[in-house]
Amino acid sequence: MAHFTLKLELENDTRDIMFDEDGLLETIEGDAATAQNITNTLNAWKPEFILDETHGTEYDRILSHDYYDVSGGEAEEAYREAILQENRVSIIKNLEVPVGDRAAEATFEAELASGTLIRKEGAEVVRIV
Repeated sequence: MAHFTLKLELENDTRDIMFDEDGLLETIEGDAATAQNITNTLNAWKPEFILDETHGTEYDRILSHDYYDVSGGEAEEAYREAILQENRVSIIKNLEVPVGDRAAEATFEAELASGTLIRKEGAEVVRIV
């Protein structure tokens, strides 16, 4: 049996499934789907998704230590592991996790297998550059 995956387009702010003007589900593919997949992974606490408990970001690793002492690299490693759950990511070119005011917002740039660069800055969703 052939493997088939349907990628539904999600609205950036609400994460709701999108419909076109005719009421049909909107789909997404290629690099845009990869960027959306990474956004979804970064928005999910691992293992909150009961159908796949390996999906998501280990925010317990990021937030379980002193907010102002991230020198051990634990936060960066947790983000790196989450981003690399998407197998179309070839390399993470840079990754920064500034922490303060009880928040950690990763900023990164990665190259996809297609050669496309994607970027996430602060709370913004992953964008194709």
